[in-house]
Amino acid sequence: MDQLGASTSAILGRDTPSLLPQVFAAIVASMGTFSMGTVIGYAAPASPQLVDNSTHVSNLHITLEENTWFSSTMSIGALAGGPLGGVLMKSLGRKGTIIASCIPYLSGWILIAFAQNFAMLLSGRILTGLSVGISSTMVTTFVAEFSSANFRGALCSVPQLNITLGILYAFTFGAALNHWPWLAGVCMLPTVMHLIGAFFIKESPYVLLAKGKNEEARESLHFYRGKNYNVENEMKYINDFLDATKQKNLQLKDLKKPYILKPLLISLPLMFFQQFSGINAITFNVIFIFKEAGSTLPDSLSSIIIGIMQVVGTGISIFIVDKSGRRFLLLLASGCMSLSLMGLGIFFYLKNNNSELAATMSWLPIFTITVYVFGFSVGFGSIPWMILSELIPPNVKEWAVSIGAMINWSSSFVVTATFDPLKIALGEFSAYFFYCGMNALAFVFCFLCVPETKGKTLEEIGAQFRKNETKHSTNLDEICTVKNTKSFTTDGV
Repeated sequence: MDQLGASTSAILGRDTPSLLPQVFAAIVASMGTFSMGTVIGYAAPASPQLVDNSTHVSNLHITLEENTWFSSTMSIGALAGGPLGGVLMKSLGRKGTIIASCIPYLSGWILIAFAQNFAMLLSGRILTGLSVGISSTMVTTFVAEFSSANFRGALCSVPQLNITLGILYAFTFGAALNHWPWLAGVCMLPTVMHLIGAFFIKESPYVLLAKGKNEEARESLHFYRGKNYNVENEMKYINDFLDATKQKNLQLKDLKKPYILKPLLISLPLMFFQQFSGINAITFNVIFIFKEAGSTLPDSLSSIIIGIMQVVGTGISIFIVDKSGRRFLLLLASGCMSLSLMGLGIFFYLKNNNSELAATMSWLPIFTITVYVFGFSVGFGSIPWMILSELIPPNVKEWAVSIGAMINWSSSFVVTATFDPLKIALGEFSAYFFYCGMNALAFVFCFLCVPETKGKTLEEIGAQFRKNETKHSTNLDEICTVKNTKSFTTDGV
C-alpha cells in the first residue's frame, strides 16, 4: 500500500463535516451511559441507609451480606444485557436499541423505589443492570459509526464522561435526599430524557447502508455531516468497504483469520482488565472504605469528591485522547491505579500492624483513592470500549461487542462479589495489593500488545490487520488507499 487513507478534500470535495450534530447525537446516545452511571452510583449512598437499622427511611433493611448481593447483582443483569444488546443492534439497529434499553431501566427503578422486600430490590438491580449491559455494547459502537475520524476519540469519550456524570448525579442527590426510595425516582429521570432524545437523532449510516436503505442512509449522513455536505462519495466509499468485508456466514474457523483474531486478542483482555482494576468494588464501597480507614469526612462529601474526580479525569481524557493517543492514556491509567492501590494496601497493612504510624497517615486513603479514580477515568474508563469499537471489523462487530460485554460484566460481578470475602479471608489490605498487581499486569499488556489508533479511520485500522491476508486484501487496500494523500478525516463505519 502506498499510503493508507485519503484527505477529505480528495474524497469528499472541499466540504468540511459539521461537528455540532455529531456532538448532539453523541450526547443523546450517551444519556444511556448517564443512566448507567446512576445505576453504578446508586449503591454507594443507598447501601448505608439500607444497612443502618436506626434510619427511619423505610421498614426495609438488609444485612451486610445482603448488601454485597445488592451491589453486585447489577453485574448479573449487565452480563445478560451484553449479548442481548448485540442481538438488538442487529435486529433493531442502533436507534431502536436505544429505545428498547429504556424499558428495563424504567421498570427496574420503579421496583427499587417501591421495594417492600429484598427480592424486589434485587429484581430492580438486575433489571437496571440488564439495560446497563445493553448500553455498554451499543453506545460507543453507535458513536464510533457516525463520528468523523478527527473527532472520533473525543466523541467516543463522551459515553464515559456521562457515566461519571451519572455517578456524581447519584452521589449528589443521594446526599441531598438521604432517602433511597426517592433517590431511585430521581435516578429514573435521565432515562426519560434518553428515551425522548432518541426520537431526534438518525440511525447509523453504516446500519442503513448495510440493509440497502440508501436514501435513508443519505439523510442520515446529511444529518451527521451537515445539510450542505457532499455525501455521495462517502456513501460509495462505505458501500465498497462493506462489500469488501462482507461475510454471509461466520464460522468458527474464521476466527483464525488475522483481521478477526488479532483485534479480539487485543480488545477482549482490555474488557477483563477494565473490571479487574477493581473500579466497581471501590466505587460501590467507597463510603465503607473511608469509614474503615477512620476518615472523619461526612459520607456524602467523600463520595461526591470521588464523583467529581471521575468527571474531571474523563473530561481531560476527552480533550487529549486524539492528541496523546489511546495507548498512552491506558499506560498512564494503569500505572497510576497500580501505585495508588499499593499505597492504599500499605495504609491498611499498617493500620492492622502499626496503628500509631497509620494514624499519622490518615490523609493517605482519600489521596490514593482520588488518584486511583482519576487514573481510571483518564484511561481505562472509556478507552477499552473505544478500542473494541475501532478494531473489530463490521461483519463481526455485534458478536464481538456482545462477547466483550459478557467478559466485562462477569468480571465486574466477580470483583464486587468477592471484594468483602477477600478482605475477611486474607486481611483488609490483601484486596488492594491484589488489584495493584492486576493493574501492573494491565500496564504490561498495554505496553506490549495495544496498537495506537488515533487519527486513523476504522477502514485504515482494519486494513492493518488484513495486510497479511490474501483474500479480500486487494479490494480493501484499494478502498483505503489513495496515492499522495493524507489520512481521512471522516469515516463511515
